Order: sequence, then structure tokens, then C-alpha cells
Amino acid sequence: MARRPPAIELRHLNTFVVVAEHGSFRKAGAAIGLSQSAVSRCIADLEDQFGASLFHPAHLGDLADPCRATVPWTGKTNSQKR
Repeated sequence: MARRPPAIELRHLNTFVVVAEHGSFRKAGAAIGLSQSAVSRCIADLEDQFGASLFHPAHLGDLADPCRATVPWTGKTNSQKR
């Protein structure tokens, strides 16, 4: 039997937003009091739920193509963050 992805919780979505704002898992973790590995696990859980990558692996703060729309909380597109 296939493993069911974990349910999405508010903490997963909050972690996603903080990673997008800070541009790195390490900085996001420091901002919300989690280790880098805990942040990574939250993002991996979301990716399991959605069945897609949320961030580009080489540039962890860069949103992956499915999430590339304007980031409303910064007013910038992903390409402007670089």
C-alpha cells in the first residue's frame, strides 16, 4: 500500500511563505525558530501533497515554475528577487 502524504497544516503553509520571503531554508528557520532540517521536512511534506517541487533545488529561495506568479506579500515577481 502506498504511503499517504501528510495532511497540510497551517504550519506547512507558514513555513512556505517564510522560505519565499527569506530566500533560504536556513534564514526561514531562524526567523520562525525551526532548524533547517525541520523547514526542509515541512516543504517536503507540501511537495508530497502537491506532487510538485515548490522551490528550485539550486536556488532554494526561488519559487519553482508552478509557484512563479507574482509573490503578493512582496509585490515582486520571483525573477525580481534575484
